[in-house]
Amino acid sequence: MDKINDELGKRNKIRRCRKEISVLNLSNETHANKQKSENERKFSVRLTGFFFLTFALFAILIIRLALLQFVDGPALKQKETSLGYRTTAIAPIRGTIYDAGNHKIAYSTSRQSLYFNVNKNYKKKENIAEAKELAEKLVERFKSNTKTGEEKQSVEDIVKRMDLNANVNPVHVPRLIKTDLSPKDIAYFLEHKSEYKDLEIREDSVRNYDQDTVAVQTIGYLKKFRGVRESYDYYKEIYENRNSRLEELKYLDYEDVGVDGLEFMFQEELRGKNGLKKFPVNVTGRIMGPMELTKPERGNNLHLTIHKSIQMKTEDAITNTLQKIRNSSNSVERAPNARTGYAVAMEVKTGNIVAMASMPDYDSNVWKNGSISVEDYEKINPL
Repeated sequence: MDKINDELGKRNKIRRCRKEISVLNLSNETHANKQKSENERKFSVRLTGFFFLTFALFAILIIRLALLQFVDGPALKQKETSLGYRTTAIAPIRGTIYDAGNHKIAYSTSRQSLYFNVNKNYKKKENIAEAKELAEKLVERFKSNTKTGEEKQSVEDIVKRMDLNANVNPVHVPRLIKTDLSPKDIAYFLEHKSEYKDLEIREDSVRNYDQDTVAVQTIGYLKKFRGVRESYDYYKEIYENRNSRLEELKYLDYEDVGVDGLEFMFQEELRGKNGLKKFPVNVTGRIMGPMELTKPERGNNLHLTIHKSIQMKTEDAITNTLQKIRNSSNSVERAPNARTGYAVAMEVKTGNIVAMASMPDYDSNVWKNGSISVEDYEKINPL
């Protein structure tokens, strides 16, 4: 019996152990299932979050593309176009100054000038050699057509004017080689245009004054803008604010501007508006297509109340009086150092100034090129 009881006890223990093991395995399996379910839930949440984030990013991208296309598109297109072009201004033709009888006292005429366009990369040796060869041909051409008193140009002078490395001006700005071309030169370059593809004949403006020197002190004269933009407050302000001015109103360094008399007083009215040459260029600044031209607008004319005939008689009267009192034997009127005289004549009924003379005068045409020689200045200086 004892053995039987021991055997039964052992079997009961085994059953209890198996039952405990079964319960433990069931507990572990339940825990594993819970853990798996939790992992699956977290994965599902992450996956949902990923898809939502991806959708949001794509939505933002689509909205941004739509804004670029439909809202910012026109402005960006205009900016792209402007970046693809370079503009060169053409100086306007100055208005004419007339006397009361519609006689021209100051007027502008045209002259033809030769310009060089930088259409190649002159960092390459073969292009530099080609430019020097062109300069040699131009020197040979101008040698037989140089006007009296005109300084002859050398090959080095012309190459310097070409400014091949854009040290002075950007590549899209034409370089002035020679001004006031003769009819023979104009005909020659037009006939041989295929040989001189980088050269261009352009029309420049020259200011002329009446040869009788009518009211020169009143009319005034011109100088180059680059020479007066620092010394005259009026032009200094224009130069400092140049970026805020419209292209057609921007002053050009080589244009003539009034610095005295009516030429200065009515500068804006007489000047006119710039013309524009628009060149399509690539990212390196090289010209890639045909030019678009907007012609310059001529300045307004100025009509004075001064009569040339009365003005000339007034000037003669001052000159004769000065000569008389310098050489007079009458001690009362004698003035040996008298050099200057002034006179103004006015119509009493209208108040119009018909003569305004200041003597001695000078020939305003000495300023034709925007400057004056020391010799000419000494001639007109009364002191």
